[in-house]
Amino acid sequence: MINGTKEYVGSNAVAVQSAVSDALKDSAISSGLHIEARLHADKIDLDYKVKGNGGNRLLVALVQKHAENKVARGENGGRVLKHVQVVREFVTFDLKNNGQGSGLLEIPYGVDKQEWELIGFVQNPTTGSIEAVTDVKVLR
Repeated sequence: MINGTKEYVGSNAVAVQSAVSDALKDSAISSGLHIEARLHADKIDLDYKVKGNGGNRLLVALVQKHAENKVARGENGGRVLKHVQVVREFVTFDLKNNGQGSGLLEIPYGVDKQEWELIGFVQNPTTGSIEAVTDVKVLR
């Protein structure tokens, strides 16, 4: 998916690169997003604020930077598959109170606390377009 509105087969690199380039040129993003996050044991407390004319849904993804999977059977049996940017937790907040609020995100069991990052984005649920995005610095 590109900007929540267009989908492409990932193996069609030319079409994907062209769509990403077009999306980056789009000046329709009319919002700003700021998220503060604090780590407490296996939970992350979030405070967020959306500025501008953004959509009315905030999505936050906990992304594992690297992962490996030892495949036992099937066409990849005996191989070790390497993955990057694996979404391990995904939460949605309805934006109210003038785009300000707080929430909680749980860190799934088995995720190395040094090997992940948070990404937040505001989406218009009607059109699917992304109105604002930020990577989140987590205070540990």
